[in-house]
Amino acid sequence: MSLVEDLKGALVKKAKGFQYVEKKIIKEHGTVVREEIYEKASLPDVAALNLLLKNYDADNWANDPQALKMRQKEIELQERRIEQNEW
Repeated sequence: MSLVEDLKGALVKKAKGFQYVEKKIIKEHGTVVREEIYEKASLPDVAALNLLLKNYDADNWANDPQALKMRQKEIELQERRIEQNEW
């Protein structure tokens, strides 16, 4: 697996949230007294969700929906000009 694929997977995992186990070893005077195990949750990350949606569904997601609509209209206008050889 490539680094980019690893990073994409990590970003998706972060965006969706995940469960993990955390272990804590308690020592006294250099001797292990006990081990504590905690089940924890990493909550979904809004920034990661935003980044993924803007990159993988750019036609439908933007920070500014009005700017997205304007960009779509601009593209449509440019396409019509090209079709009519007005470019």
